[in-house]
Amino acid sequence: MSSVALLGAGSWGTALSCTLSYLPPSQLPSSIRLWGRDSAQMSSIAHSRENQRYLPGLSLSANILVTSDLDEALQGVDEIFFVIPAQQMASFISDLRLPSSVSTLIGCAKGIEIEGGRFVSELFASRFPSLPYAVLSGPSFSSDVAHRQPVAVTLACEDFSLARALCAKFSHDRFRLYASSDVRGVEIGGACKNVLALACGIVEGRGLGLSARAALITRALSEIGRFSLANGAEEETLSGLSGWGDALLTCTSKQSRNYAFGYALGAGASVSDLLSRSGTVEGVWTARALQVRLANAKRSLRQGLEAESPMVSEIDLQRDLPILFCIASILEGRMTVDEALAHLFARPLVPERR
Repeated sequence: MSSVALLGAGSWGTALSCTLSYLPPSQLPSSIRLWGRDSAQMSSIAHSRENQRYLPGLSLSANILVTSDLDEALQGVDEIFFVIPAQQMASFISDLRLPSSVSTLIGCAKGIEIEGGRFVSELFASRFPSLPYAVLSGPSFSSDVAHRQPVAVTLACEDFSLARALCAKFSHDRFRLYASSDVRGVEIGGACKNVLALACGIVEGRGLGLSARAALITRALSEIGRFSLANGAEEETLSGLSGWGDALLTCTSKQSRNYAFGYALGAGASVSDLLSRSGTVEGVWTARALQVRLANAKRSLRQGLEAESPMVSEIDLQRDLPILFCIASILEGRMTVDEALAHLFARPLVPERR
């Protein structure tokens, strides 16, 4: 059986290592390695068999090797799960040297790089062009996965046969994987739903009502679909687990960091104060990264450069993605919540399909 490594020992990396350890004997990897850069934290986890910081009270299986030694984690592995925050991924993989045994790279970060507006798949294609890349995304709170609650997510790879093989390899009676070939669509759903979760938190924290939240989710998903298609994604992906499914989970629960951040913002907290005491809140960075990606596409068009998805340059953020525009404006201090609400309701009336 193959060996797997999970790089990143936060709540999601730890939960994934747990769910892999629950695989039946016929599927169980010969080795599961959980790596984190903090040697003191990893030593503590290895000794107590518990990630007290992120998943307290959960005992890690004995067959999970916990280490801060990257060479030890990667030695002889076949598949690598990258559970590093999207904003740290480029720097992390820039100097990463992989053993020849590696067959597949699996991205588990939900976000878009803010510096260059690049999707995580683009970062991997640039750094490791010869290795297959898959992305794992969908409605999955870490605690649910770690505690063997029923969870279903999407695994996408351009090589659909490989996606199906990976789904068969890593699924079990409490963790079900659905195969897709739409890497870009799955990435966009996972990234943009974080911005939507921020927006829903703001609505709830402001006391604007459940009707407003329902309308917001519906219209924002329409915007995300517009952005997805412009980036070459498939329309039906948004209605799947990595789109609607993930949005339904993170837009309705304070267990979502993005929703909780938005709730506090709607209740009157400042962005700067929240950022100073919050962990990773990908929706904040994704809101900015969306603007960067659109700006880069328009710049490429002006300079006569070939764009990967020419339709992106035709999108106007304020006109075509008004909810995402307002959330970005709130986060960057250009609008208050009340001003954003007034802006959305003052827009020209358009057909619902627009």
